[in-house]
Parts: sequence; C-alpha cells; structure tokens
Amino acid sequence: MQSKAARPSEACKLKQTQVQVLRTKRLVIGPYGLALRSTFLAWMQHAAIESFLSRSFPDLPKGELLFDRLIRRGSAALPEARVWAVTDAADGELVAHVECKATPKTSGAERELIYAVRRDFEGRGIATEAVMAIVSDLIATGVDLVAYVNPANKASRRVLAKAGFDLTGEAVQGQGERWVLARRASMQSPSPPRPT
Repeated sequence: MQSKAARPSEACKLKQTQVQVLRTKRLVIGPYGLALRSTFLAWMQHAAIESFLSRSFPDLPKGELLFDRLIRRGSAALPEARVWAVTDAADGELVAHVECKATPKTSGAERELIYAVRRDFEGRGIATEAVMAIVSDLIATGVDLVAYVNPANKASRRVLAKAGFDLTGEAVQGQGERWVLARRASMQSPSPPRPT
C-alpha cells in the first residue's frame, strides 16, 4: 500500500488502472502521464490559477508535489478520487483538467466535479465535451455528482446545464452556486465516449 508520505518518484511509478481512457471526436480523456508534467506545471504557475488554488485549497501542495498527487489519484491507490488529463486528440496537447472527488462540501456518495480549461483553449467547447463524456462514464458508478460555480461564470454554467446538471438555488459561501446532476439515465453525449 502506498504511504501518504511517498516520494514523488515512487508516486509516479504507480500503475494507472483506476481511470479508463475516454475518447470523443476531438479529445482524449485519461490519466496524467509523465509526458504532461512540464505543461501541467507551467499552467499551474499562471498567476490566476495559482491565486484560485491558494484561495480555494490552501493546503494543496505546489509544483511537482501537486502533479505527483494527480498521478496517485489516477491510480488504484486512491479509488475514491478520479483525475483526468484532457488532451487534444490530434496532437496530444494538454487542454483541460477534470477531477471528481469527495470534498468538504460533499457527503455520502456525493462527489464534486471540478474542471478547468487552459486559457488558450477556452471558448471552443472543450469543457462541455469533456464534462459530458466523463459524466456519461460516471453515471454507471452510482455517485451523485455536484459542482460549484461562481454565478458570474456564465460559460461554466452553460457547461453544467448541457451536461445535465441543475442549479439547486443553494450557494456555499466563497464557493459559488451548487449544481447537481439531474438527468442521470436520460443524458446522452453528442459524441459518446469510447473506452480504450
């Protein structure tokens, strides 16, 4: 069993079995691999991302320790949390990041869906395509998906609505509006993901 104090090099050696690879028309959605390390680290050092992470997750590790935690979450070592690297199917470029995990705002079988798109790739429907594919895949697991969005983030609100989430009207101080997945069984992705 992997200890919590594992050195980064040990965490990277874990076999990535928990998160299966999904494919859509434009995207490959799967576990992080070492080839994405430098792109991910550069993205996380962007001032806006670093500010958000520090505010929302003050105890989150920084830099390579954060990347190594993502590698562990994509493995069988932490089955209660899933993390996906979203890459462009044509060139393998990292375009987005998605997580599904228990957080202080969730309870029981609830898992929070968290996603971010790299600034250079915003406005292209990447978040919608990735979230819809992941939600379609997660429906069978029986988790209750929730998401929290800043009310001013109209693009993210559209992503969640298209993916089958409904706004509950509840807000969590400092975390935004609460959305819950409503159309579990009837939701269909326009490009159904294909496990590989």
